Amino acid sequence: MKKSIAILKCLCYNDKQFTNVRKARLVFMKNQIEKLKKVKNAVILAHYYAPDAAQNLADYVGDSFYLAKIAKESTADMIVFCGVSFMGESAKILNPDKKV
Repeated sequence: MKKSIAILKCLCYNDKQFTNVRKARLVFMKNQIEKLKKVKNAVILAHYYAPDAAQNLADYVGDSFYLAKIAKESTADMIVFCGVSFMGESAKILNPDKKV
């Protein structure tokens, strides 16, 4: 990823153009993730200490207990967890028929 950003920066004439290219790339990536969420019938859960980018994409943000409850109540076929591994493992135990 850093190499791609460095290449994009070299293609731009100044920092403002680089910022615009980076923003456009981030918007494109967000749109792709949103499309995949719909196609896969997925829900994204992010813990409070997940990076801001993950929290901004998440459907729900909270602590591990809150997110476990959301995972259990979710009608989504796929659960994407942005946190530590035990959170995803807990979601899988609560939802053995779903992809986590």
